Amino acid sequence: MWERGEIEALLAPEDAALFCRYYGVEEGGNAPEGADPHGEFAGKNTLILRERPDARTAARLAECRRVLFAAREGRPRPFLDDKIVTAWNGLMVGAFARAGSAWGDGGLIAAAERAAEGLLGKGSLARSWRGEVRGPDAFAEDYACLVSGLLDLYEATGAARWLREADRLQGEMDARFRDEDGAYFGSAAGDATVLVRIKEDHDGAEPAASSVAAENLARLAGLLDEARRLEMARETVRALGEVVERMPVALPASSMKARRKPRRLISANRNSATARSCPLSEGMRTQRSSSSIMVNASPRCAFCAALARQRQCRPATLPGRQRACRARLR
Repeated sequence: MWERGEIEALLAPEDAALFCRYYGVEEGGNAPEGADPHGEFAGKNTLILRERPDARTAARLAECRRVLFAAREGRPRPFLDDKIVTAWNGLMVGAFARAGSAWGDGGLIAAAERAAEGLLGKGSLARSWRGEVRGPDAFAEDYACLVSGLLDLYEATGAARWLREADRLQGEMDARFRDEDGAYFGSAAGDATVLVRIKEDHDGAEPAASSVAAENLARLAGLLDEARRLEMARETVRALGEVVERMPVALPASSMKARRKPRRLISANRNSATARSCPLSEGMRTQRSSSSIMVNASPRCAFCAALARQRQCRPATLPGRQRACRARLR
């Protein structure tokens, strides 16, 4: 933030006038009307390039910025918030995995895997980390967002580890945060720092933990053939139903998930060159669509057989390892 007088004191008069014109610097400050209710930016200017300069003017402006930057280096630096928040990184893992899968970009998927490894490799789940300093225990939203990201990563890579970890963390989340009505408290029982446990009932900058958990449960139900998990997902949506009916905009994520059908597993072409093992084998690749995930089914796998009985998966006679089953997730 700069006062016009500061700029005029540092630059030659012609340069100061030129700089102030291109960067919208005003004597009274350039905060938009209504954007500064407490008057904190009175007389202050945020430097925003207002018009595109020609090459000669751009060179002059660059020199002006160099002078101002050198002066700014003498100011006290603001504190740097460089902690790693589990919930935010879980959302990032999912975004990178989905983007990498959609665009066929292995680099994005590799970045998601590195982040997931980092989050899972620090022992019990924490809310945040800064270097080696552990923050408080993870909240419900940390579990929910990370499970969602791990499921996206599993769908992008087919690596069973991510499904196992999602299954494990969802179980921990249910044990620590789930209420009898199906919604999730934000904090765990017995937390001495919390006087009243609250269940978030609106989606803000992040979706509510219950909204994300409802989809996670439905996805796990489809992937693991667990009717119990699907019923738990329905209970969670029902627990939020009153808010959704009264004000749907408060829970857009939950409203969308209530209408979304869980993806089903179907087998790949038995003649596919990539068909080598069952869905839970390490290294198996998946192919996403709006309502299904292409996998390679094994006729000797109990998990695949269960899906076949529900007509969710068509077993094929495939060479190679055929012993993977749901027990591998435990």
